[in-house]
Amino acid sequence: MAKTIRVRKDGNVWIAKKDGSSRASAIRNTQREAYLAAREIALNQGLTITVHAPNGQIQKVVHPKENLNEDDCFITTACVRYYNLPDNCYQLQKLRSFRDNYLKNQKDGNDLIQQYYSVAPTLVKLLNEQTNKGNLFREIFHQINTACALIEIKENAKAKNIYIQVVSNLLKYFQLS
Repeated sequence: MAKTIRVRKDGNVWIAKKDGSSRASAIRNTQREAYLAAREIALNQGLTITVHAPNGQIQKVVHPKENLNEDDCFITTACVRYYNLPDNCYQLQKLRSFRDNYLKNQKDGNDLIQQYYSVAPTLVKLLNEQTNKGNLFREIFHQINTACALIEIKENAKAKNIYIQVVSNLLKYFQLS
């Protein structure tokens, strides 16, 4: 049984592939996207993640079970951790599916995702430092649940607008925009 999943460049794409497997577990456009897919698999299967640079050299080795805060770049992840929900909770699964099956296919989708990846780590760090973080997480989690409900009824454009508004509001709150 594989104990490692590797993230590496394969041609023009990035793959996440378990050692000993003949097929990639995930194929993504960016290293970050492949890493996130590998992280999900690693958490579920107790694997270590080895991330390779484009030239093939090892960049880092991650033990996600030992370092759950390592990837606190997602606001939703920070919220569900605040509420002690599992990494495979309804909200995370719903929003990951929304990202992968709807948002990525929108004209501005990949740009929104990349912008989010670039600002979310800072936002989560700032959120966790706030004395009123309970109130902030409560409001954000309410918006997350509203977006999930909209996704359920196929109101994807409205869910996307909530996604944009949550990030925009946080950027304004922390005076980053």
